Amino acid sequence: MKRRADPSSKSCGACNLCCIELPIETPELRKKAQTPCSHLTDKGCGIYANRFPICRQFLCGWRLFPELGEEWRPDLSGIMIVQVAQADLPDAYRPAGHGMQFLVVGGEDAVTRPGVAEYVADQVSRGVAVYLTANTPRALINEYLPAAASRDLPTVRRIVLHLYRLLMAARAKKGFLGMLPHFYRLHVEKQRAAVKR
Repeated sequence: MKRRADPSSKSCGACNLCCIELPIETPELRKKAQTPCSHLTDKGCGIYANRFPICRQFLCGWRLFPELGEEWRPDLSGIMIVQVAQADLPDAYRPAGHGMQFLVVGGEDAVTRPGVAEYVADQVSRGVAVYLTANTPRALINEYLPAAASRDLPTVRRIVLHLYRLLMAARAKKGFLGMLPHFYRLHVEKQRAAVKR
């Protein structure tokens, strides 16, 4: 990671990935994941001054977490970090506070770029719940990464990349039955990690 950035100094700039990648289900606005908002124009939000409450309230992890420098801006990094509410986490991870979901939109290059394994390892070592998704079912990285291994960055990189590839393989299959072998593989990987602990 590079220098610490002040959250109040961060602005979205040209990034509009939240307007495309995230699903929204509110009375005012409904859209599917990986679908541009109907109000998104080539110059940004077409109703920015009067945008909906969900849009006004949302801040991605890059804007929320001061330790993430400019290189973590979602459109530059290929990863959008979304904060996961403490109440939505498994009990074992609630003492660490909120969790994080790494939504990968930039492919394998985003997952393997410098800083990702280091940040994941730091969060996992502190007991923070870290999820990985690519607009697929998400995987809780902590369950695949033994705590001792979080200090071994090549292992962290390998596990994160492996999970990403499994999630992408599951996404490529249509329907629940097509994804079943990949979910089984994720389960087997989780069991192996539990044995190593």
